[in-house]
Amino acid sequence: MIKLVTPTIDYKESFLQGYTEFFQEGTFVECNLEYIDNFFPTFIEQIKDLGKNKFLNPFYIPETIYWLVDEKNKIFIGRVGIRHSLNKDYFNFKGHIGYAIVPSQRKNGYGNLILKLALEKAKLLTLNRVLLTCNSFNIPSKKIIEKNGGIFENYKVDFDGTLKLRYWINI
Repeated sequence: MIKLVTPTIDYKESFLQGYTEFFQEGTFVECNLEYIDNFFPTFIEQIKDLGKNKFLNPFYIPETIYWLVDEKNKIFIGRVGIRHSLNKDYFNFKGHIGYAIVPSQRKNGYGNLILKLALEKAKLLTLNRVLLTCNSFNIPSKKIIEKNGGIFENYKVDFDGTLKLRYWINI
C-alpha cells in the first residue's frame, strides 16, 4: 500500500538510498547525508519538530513533513512538506507545499499521488487554499499541480534568476 506516513526509522535504508539519488542528481539537498546516517533517530525527531512552533528564529515557518512510502515493501518514494503559513519569501517563491519524488521512482504517478494526499493533510491543518510554485522548466511538476486543480496566478523571478510559476489550489 502506497501512503503518506510521519517520518520513522522503519524506512532508514530506503530513505538513505533515495537521498543518495537526490544528491547524485544535484536536487533537493536539505541536509547532510552523513549526519542523517549516523544520527537517524535524532534526524527523525528534528523532522517531527518542524511542525511545532518551538523555534525562536523569526524566519522559521512551521512545516509538517510526510513521506510517501510503499508500506508493504518498506520503500521510501518521496517526501512532502506542508507549511502552516507563509512569510514573504515563501509567499513569493516556495508556497505552502513542496514535494520531491526519488529519481528512480519517477514516472509512476507518485508526484500526482503525493500532492493529492498532501492536499488532504493540508485541509486537516485548516488550510482551505494553498499556494504551490515550481520552476518554469519543471514541466512534470507544472502538470501535476494543474492536474490537482492548480490555477496559475503569475510568475516571479527568484533570487538566482529562476522563473517561478505560482499556482493556487482551493481545497
